[in-house]
Amino acid sequence: MKSVSSDMKNEGFPPLLFLYELLTFERLMSKLMQNQVKIRKIRELRGYSQDYMAVQLGISCKRYSRIECGETKITLERLEQICGIFNITLGDFLSFEISDFFKKKF
Repeated sequence: MKSVSSDMKNEGFPPLLFLYELLTFERLMSKLMQNQVKIRKIRELRGYSQDYMAVQLGISCKRYSRIECGETKITLERLEQICGIFNITLGDFLSFEISDFFKKKF
C-alpha cells in the first residue's frame, strides 16, 4: 500500500508551499478587489461623481473609472489622496464596512 505522500509525488500534486503561496496570492487579489469596491461605495455614499473624484485627483475621468474597475493598479499614495478627498484616514478606509455608514461612522 502506498503512502499518501508518495501518491502525491507520483501524481504531480503541487507542493504544500506552492498551495500556500497560491492561497496567499488569492487573498491578496481579493483584498485589492475589495479596495476598489470600497472606493466606489464610499464615493457613492458621499454623493461624489466619478468626474468630481477625477478633478480632485487631477486625472481624467476615464483613468479614475479604471481605478474603480480594477483595470489600474492603485498606489498607496493614490489611495491616501482618495482618503483625503473622502476626509477619512487610511485606517478608516481599510476597516470600512458598509454597515459602518449606518452607524454614522462615515
